[in-house]
Amino acid sequence: DGRIKWQSRSMGDPVRRGDRLFLAAGDFVFCAMSDGPVVWKKALVNDGSIELKDGKVIVRSKGSYVALDESSGE
Repeated sequence: DGRIKWQSRSMGDPVRRGDRLFLAAGDFVFCAMSDGPVVWKKALVNDGSIELKDGKVIVRSKGSYVALDESSGE
C-alpha cells in the first residue's frame, strides 16, 4: 500500500532531503522515498544519529563517524 511498516524501535529522528527520508535505526541505515519504497538499506550498527552533508549520510558507529553515499548507501 506504499507505506513503511516499522517493526523496530527508532533510535533517532529521520532526516528528509527532497522526496527521500534517511533513518539510522540501531542496526541499519535506510533511505526511503517519502511515499514508501525503500531505495537502499545498509547493515551498520549505529547510535541513531544521522546527518546529511555534501552528498553523504553521516552516522556514528562504534565511536567514530561513517559516511555513506546519499544515493547508493555505499
